[in-house]
Amino acid sequence: MNPRTALALLPLAAATALAAAERPNVVFFIVDDQSWLESSAYGGASVPTPQFDRLAREGVLFDHGFTSAPSCAPSRAAILTGRNFWELEQGAFIQGWLPTKFPLLPDLLEGAGYHAGFTGKGWGPGVDAPGGRARNPAGTAWTTERRTPAEPGINPIDYAANFAKFLDARPDGKPFYFWIGTTEPHHPHDRRNHERLGVPLADIRVPGFLPDTPGVRTHRADYLYEVRHADTTLAARS
Repeated sequence: MNPRTALALLPLAAATALAAAERPNVVFFIVDDQSWLESSAYGGASVPTPQFDRLAREGVLFDHGFTSAPSCAPSRAAILTGRNFWELEQGAFIQGWLPTKFPLLPDLLEGAGYHAGFTGKGWGPGVDAPGGRARNPAGTAWTTERRTPAEPGINPIDYAANFAKFLDARPDGKPFYFWIGTTEPHHPHDRRNHERLGVPLADIRVPGFLPDTPGVRTHRADYLYEVRHADTTLAARS
């Protein structure tokens, strides 16, 4: 996960101070295990990411953004709390828990009158905090809608359909906050992805820190198929 591929997030400190007329709707779209190297707005990607590129043109593209921690749960914990991962005690570990004493963005926004929720991957992986949280730290889950037919290696959760269901349930006049967490392009990948990608293996760009072998090119093509899938998902409700 890399914040260079995530959209801007409403600062925690401002969440409870916003006047009613100033409360924007917030959609946070985050992909799993994708770096700037695979986002064509930065140049050099093997597969175009037109939806991400459109948001970059219409919004802000960060050139010097860095992840809080190069590990899934700690990075997500940092996003949800607005703290450095190393301040989060057990929340600094991928298989730890996020202590209940740390305020969370969805809870704060709900306290400020927002309709809040998430679909797909929220905070995790990890274990439930001792003392318990009533729900995932990312908020109330909206995961009932499924993609049909299911595609090998792709999460069956229909992110866009769950977002639509969330919006339908929003009380009139309430601003909303919604976290869309794709599990793509994180491995494991279906071994036929490179065939579906439609890009010759010779055209796949291999970063300098990896050996340039047929196996690496095939693996990266399998991965890039899911990068494209995540980008297409972004188009569904943007």
